[in-house]
Amino acid sequence: MSFFAAFIKRQFFYDVPVPTASFKGKTVIVTGSNVGLGLEACRWIVRLGAAKVILACRNVEKGEAAAKDIQATTSCSSDTLQVWRLDLSSYASIQAFSDRVNAELPRLDVVVANAGLGRLSWGMTEGNEEMITTNVVSTALLGCLVLPKLRETALKFDTHTHFTVTASELYEVAKFKERAAPAGQIFAALNDEAKAKGSMSDRYSTSKLLGMFFTKQLAAMSPIRSNKVIVNCVAPG
Repeated sequence: MSFFAAFIKRQFFYDVPVPTASFKGKTVIVTGSNVGLGLEACRWIVRLGAAKVILACRNVEKGEAAAKDIQATTSCSSDTLQVWRLDLSSYASIQAFSDRVNAELPRLDVVVANAGLGRLSWGMTEGNEEMITTNVVSTALLGCLVLPKLRETALKFDTHTHFTVTASELYEVAKFKERAAPAGQIFAALNDEAKAKGSMSDRYSTSKLLGMFFTKQLAAMSPIRSNKVIVNCVAPG
């Protein structure tokens, strides 16, 4: 069965099991949580008993609206939900967010790195093409900065903590022609607008492939046997 046939089959002929794991007492951060997958992930995590769920959003006003929607559908306490600003197009914003995590949270059990960007037009931010910045570099930076708090929580409370990246099965069809660049020049190739012309439709898939490479490396750097932090990717279907 081809990739796309299998993808369509999963969308229409597969029932997603209802989650049952307990989040009682846990603190969870979900990025990109004002809409879509992030919003629904927060809703389920609240239903499963989390003590604190932080909606990490670029637009705080939209995040607050999402929090009200979750509260209305779950009847959770207003104290359960918080909205913190996080803009993955800004390294300074990621650093400030991580500093706040370390300063204000007694524990951090789960980070769902869900925020991402998909577009067909060219743009640059923080010295890289926008999708590479947001989906790869910024997600990697966030992971590295929150990993110590996840490790601290795991060891202090004798539990497993999680850093989970929202991936995509589109990595399977990424052409990633930039891999042919000389050693050390892949990012330069990804940032060459002229070479990207006509192939931006592949950039999202490529960014998801690179994100999986990073996640695999982060997991190797933080062995679960010694750190008790589970680092993984999930695909929404």
